[in-house]
Amino acid sequence: MVAQNPHISSRQIERESGINRRSVLRILHHVHGLNPGDYPNRIAFCQWFLSRNLIQPNFGRIVLFSDEA
Repeated sequence: MVAQNPHISSRQIERESGINRRSVLRILHHVHGLNPGDYPNRIAFCQWFLSRNLIQPNFGRIVLFSDEA
């Protein structure tokens, strides 16, 4: 379901699959967790962000962050 529609809600998954919402959220949390391969990208982003902040000191105040995906 999620592979076909990445924007599907947990409530819609519950309705279509018959799995209760709490279980859906637990499964999604596990599947969307960080993998060992994610760490190099996270380090690279942090280094980029810090270097950008040296160039433009208020950079952190104008960037919008969202939940990890």
